[in-house]
Amino acid sequence: MKMLVISPVRGRELVEVDESSAYFDPELVLWDERVDGEFPNIDIAGAVRIDDDLLYNEEVALTDSRIKSAIVASENNARIMQELEKIDAKSIRALREGNQERIAALESEAATLRLQLVKE
Repeated sequence: MKMLVISPVRGRELVEVDESSAYFDPELVLWDERVDGEFPNIDIAGAVRIDDDLLYNEEVALTDSRIKSAIVASENNARIMQELEKIDAKSIRALREGNQERIAALESEAATLRLQLVKE
C-alpha cells in the first residue's frame, strides 16, 4: 500500500506502508490507500487534495520543483565547502613544506570549486 505525504525535507513523496504503519504527522498525509482507495494516476509533485479527490495543480508542482532544486543546491554547496576545507588543510601543509607548485595546484582546484557554488 502507498501513502502520499508532504515530507518537510523532500517535498511530496510516496511511501510504502503496511496495514499497521503510521506517519509521524497525520496532517502531512495527502492520500492513504488504506483509507482513500487506490492512488490516482497523477504526478505526485503537483498533487493536492480537494475534499475526497486527489488532483494535479501545476503551481504546486512548480513550487515543489523549486524547493527540491534549492535543497539540491544547498547540499551541493555544503559538499563543495567541505572540499574547500580539505584543500585549505592541504594548502597549509604545502605552505609549511614550501611547495609552491602544490600550492598553485590547490589554489586552482579551489577556484574551480568556488565557481560551482550556487548563489542562494
